[in-house]
This record gives sequence, structure tokens and C-alpha cells, in this order.
Amino acid sequence: MDINDEELFETIYKYVRNLDKELNLLNGEGIFFAPELYIAFGIGKEIMKWKKFIFGNSNMLWGREENLKNGGPTDIIFRKFENNKNELSAVIELKLRDDYFAYEADIEKLLRLDAKNCNKYFCVLLDSFSEDNDKRLTDLETKFKGKLTSIGQGSFETKQNWYKTQVHCILNLYKVENK
Repeated sequence: MDINDEELFETIYKYVRNLDKELNLLNGEGIFFAPELYIAFGIGKEIMKWKKFIFGNSNMLWGREENLKNGGPTDIIFRKFENNKNELSAVIELKLRDDYFAYEADIEKLLRLDAKNCNKYFCVLLDSFSEDNDKRLTDLETKFKGKLTSIGQGSFETKQNWYKTQVHCILNLYKVENK
């Protein structure tokens, strides 16, 4: 299925940025205050609002935390529903401020998914002291060269009470392909 990857990235980025602003107003905290599953749920809901623009099709079903038998539950799932059949169209693994090994495990899980015509994405919200990717992601890009394609990257300052210096949230969306 052809997916508008740029629209997918923009939808996710706008949602995450708006949630960061909302949490700052409510609690003086930023995006990293929210649990990963809450953010994944919100991203799925936001994608469904814009499904016609992202998928070019409004006959989409949204699932979450579904075990696709590739190494544990997948965070966000979309299926195209036509002629009383549903076909796996897109899956997204989300990882929130974690270490290299957690990111690596999610990418490997996506690579193990054997689903034809399914778009696989890895979305990471990275906590960084600068506006740039750090070693965690540059090492992943090196290890999975040819299997990770960057769809987009966005950065914004966020509030976090456990660090003394300014922290940025860097959102990266990658397409994961078995080549």
C-alpha cells in the first residue's frame, strides 16, 4: 500500500509537539512525562483522524499492542479493510527515551515481521542535550544501513525535572525494510 510518509511524519510530529505544550501548561513537564503507551495510543488516534491523507483510503482499521508473532506486541497497527478482508498495511514501533539496545530490539522485531505489502516504521522520541541525534541513533543508522530510511526528524526543547540542563526531544521516523 502506498503511504504518504511525509504526511505520516507531520501528523506524528504535530501530535507530539502539541502534547508537549499541553503537558507543560498542565504540569510544568514536557513530553517525557507521558508514558510510552499513552503517546502510542495518541499517535494512533491522530493517524486515524488523518487516514485519508496518509493512506489515501478511509477504510482503515486501527489496532494497538497486537502480537504479530515477531517478538512481542507491536505498538500501532493499521489494516486496510475491503471486501470483508483486512490486510496489514502499516505497523509502527514507538520507543521513548531509551538506550541503544532497546532501539535495536524494536528494529530487529520489525525486520522479523514477514508481511507482504506492509509498511514498517520505527519512531523514536529521543532525549538529547542538543538539537542533533546522538550516538544511539547514529550507531543504529550505521548498523542497519540500507534497512533504515529516514522519513523525517524534528526537534524541540522540552521540560524535564530530572536534568539540570536543557533537554530536547528529537523525533525520528524511519521506514524499516528488509533489503
